[in-house]
Amino acid sequence: MESIKVGKAFEDDATTINMVAQALDLAKISLMDATNQFRPMSDVLAELGAKWDTIDPKIQKVIAGAVAGKMNARTYSNIWEYSLLY
Repeated sequence: MESIKVGKAFEDDATTINMVAQALDLAKISLMDATNQFRPMSDVLAELGAKWDTIDPKIQKVIAGAVAGKMNARTYSNIWEYSLLY
């Protein structure tokens, strides 16, 4: 995988699974398990939710943009921030 820079904006139609994996890797979250198979997305999201409030805001933006797309990144971030209240 190519490395990405924090803050790099992704085009919605050009986002690849590698970009999502790289963004999550910035928070030390892997899409792949030890056998190089995709982990269940529910596990990935649970791990992300548990770490969200400890992740640097710049990295949060990169993850939100990669996972939800540039147009939905703010909504995605709000969901995580709101979920931390409960």
